[in-house]
Amino acid sequence: MRHGFSWPYVGHPYVNQHKVENLMDELTSRAFTAYFRRHGELADQPANTSGEVMHDGLKYVVLHNANGVLAVYRVTNRGQLKHLTRWPDALNDV
Repeated sequence: MRHGFSWPYVGHPYVNQHKVENLMDELTSRAFTAYFRRHGELADQPANTSGEVMHDGLKYVVLHNANGVLAVYRVTNRGQLKHLTRWPDALNDV
């Protein structure tokens, strides 16, 4: 948690914070945080099956729900997340 902000945000009425943090790895949790910071609290809810994907030797975090892909973040060599506006088509089928 950075700056006192946790996914999706402190006091979210529908999420048991401890269960979410135990189920998700660190990168996925950071991607959820980045997603809600970018799109706000009224953004579509990503599925808990969202997570890390390897494609062509690169690591991505794909957030999706029943409607499709919501956001894709590439994991840099330094472990940072980079939000992608365009991503490989193969990640749409994850």
